[in-house]
Amino acid sequence: MSDPAESLIHPKLSITRPDQPVEEFQLVKSPVTVGRVQTNDIVIKGDTAISREHCRFEVDSDSGVCELVDMGSSNGTFLNGKQLQKDERRRLRPGDKVQVGLTVLVFSVDRPSAGAIVRTVKQKFYNAPLPPKAGEEQATEFGEDFCTCGRCGNTIGTTGLVPGDKVGCLRCRAVWTIPKRA
Repeated sequence: MSDPAESLIHPKLSITRPDQPVEEFQLVKSPVTVGRVQTNDIVIKGDTAISREHCRFEVDSDSGVCELVDMGSSNGTFLNGKQLQKDERRRLRPGDKVQVGLTVLVFSVDRPSAGAIVRTVKQKFYNAPLPPKAGEEQATEFGEDFCTCGRCGNTIGTTGLVPGDKVGCLRCRAVWTIPKRA
């Protein structure tokens, strides 16, 4: 018979920031992406040195091994002070420190810490974004502050977004990338 407490042990990332409570993210799915836009599993706001899609953590469900991969971030991903190259994979060990921008994430494999805000990064089976189908990308129109979805015709606001940002349609879940302006 298994110990019920064992079910609480998962790979996790702890984020500590000044004047904020410790946040812990249990990694119960793979991959787990980190960045500053809402399409990531772990969204870090307020740190302008973090890329839209900065890095990802891949957990092997059989062995429990977790690997860190830089996703071509502008300011780099650092593991224990050493910068990773784009698409380089590094195996994580408990206590390893991952720096993205000015934010430090500490990797561990244990129970949640007392007093921490614990979030579980779960597989998103519902409302998953859908990639464009043939012809839909060409049918998508981008204006100054809006996008007309090439799949369903819904108008999506893009105020404050820049080329390269992603915008999602709430009606049909299509995801579009804001193009560079000519």
